[in-house]
Amino acid sequence: MPLLALSLIGVPLALSGLSGCGDGGGADVCFDYTTFKADAAVTFKGSVLPIFQRSCTFSGTCHGMQNAPSPAQHYLGPAMGTAAMAADIQQIFTEAVGKPAVDEPAMKVIDPGKPETSFMMYKVDGLECETLKCIGMKTCFAPMPQNSPQLSLADRNIIRSWIKNGAMNN
Repeated sequence: MPLLALSLIGVPLALSGLSGCGDGGGADVCFDYTTFKADAAVTFKGSVLPIFQRSCTFSGTCHGMQNAPSPAQHYLGPAMGTAAMAADIQQIFTEAVGKPAVDEPAMKVIDPGKPETSFMMYKVDGLECETLKCIGMKTCFAPMPQNSPQLSLADRNIIRSWIKNGAMNN
């Protein structure tokens, strides 16, 4: 596939079709969105929130603390086994959906309809593309979930599908 250069609000991205980075396969390996088919059955509460609770919110030092001390620690819900209340869900959307990423401010944490430009996908896919501005500046910090095995491709595709379907609160 030909490589296409694109500037996204001043952030150069190397895209093969439409790509996001990382699949666990090494440096500068990008996810190929040209053939990705989003699963229309994916919902936030039934599909994505359980992944967040299992992988991202299990401790206060990760993404399970409301009013976190760091703006990069977007709240992604209460820990597994704790029911997410309407206020929890609203805070997730307030902090992450459509909001600039701390590490890559020209991108959104979650860019509704666009997993290829959602910084969250770069973080869970492994931050392997050197096309991100923060990679060159060494400010991207760690892939997510930090200090844990990478999410399975199936889990990452659930998150990817939810974002592609508009990152709705459903």
